[in-house]
Amino acid sequence: MNSALESPILFGLISSFGIAIRYFIIAGAAYFVFWVQGKRRFQARKIQPGKMPRPGVMRREILWSVLSSFVFGFSGIWAFRNWMKLASGWSVGFSMSGFVMGVATFCLLAFLHDTYFYWMHRLVHHPKLFRLVHRVHHESVTPSPWAAFSFHPLEAILEALILPVLLLFIPVTPIVLVCFLVWMTILGVVNHLGYDPYFRGFDEHSVFKWMISARNHDHHHVHPDRNFGLYFTFWDHWMGTQWKRTDLNRLNRAKSDSQISASGEFARTQESLLQN
Repeated sequence: MNSALESPILFGLISSFGIAIRYFIIAGAAYFVFWVQGKRRFQARKIQPGKMPRPGVMRREILWSVLSSFVFGFSGIWAFRNWMKLASGWSVGFSMSGFVMGVATFCLLAFLHDTYFYWMHRLVHHPKLFRLVHRVHHESVTPSPWAAFSFHPLEAILEALILPVLLLFIPVTPIVLVCFLVWMTILGVVNHLGYDPYFRGFDEHSVFKWMISARNHDHHHVHPDRNFGLYFTFWDHWMGTQWKRTDLNRLNRAKSDSQISASGEFARTQESLLQN
């Protein structure tokens, strides 16, 4: 471990392979359960009924995701190394005060990460940036679990910038960081699952409506002017970009990708960028 900390290249490689392995395990398990083994069993839970990714899209999702894993691994090397040196002296014993502090730092990380992502996400939807930075991710009009990390390298860098910065200012213990990274990957995969794994009415529930769901984010891939959040819907509600039931009904009536008309001039601009 010490030699890895002293060598940025070795640290980056180890981190990259760890991220890629985590991605393949979680995305692969989700793909097998819902898209292979349970394709018929979960047919009623398909968010875009009768629609499948265009030929070659999933293969590109995997290739972009592998590249993103390496970008994530090498981004913020020095910040992570400094954090690991600090964390190496922390106690791993359990105490109630330590548990409460861990939960508090986890929630703070999640909210700050979600806040950064919301505004960064809206920025890369600007027509001047969309084609260059964000178009790769939106090639997955009908997303699969493999789309979770499918980003252009420039977007992957933007995605990766915030966590090393937060670690420099927030006292996050190793176990909290590991839990956060695994939770982040699981939610990323679930939100691109293409199937709704939650109970009926999840998105309208008084508590759970504040969480991003698979149906919520799937809607964003079809109507790019809605649902920009990462973990929560707070910012979407506050900024008026949260989906509406009328939008969902229109989504379910669409017969094919070519018949999906995005709401608003902004979304139509995004669709034109995807088609060109």
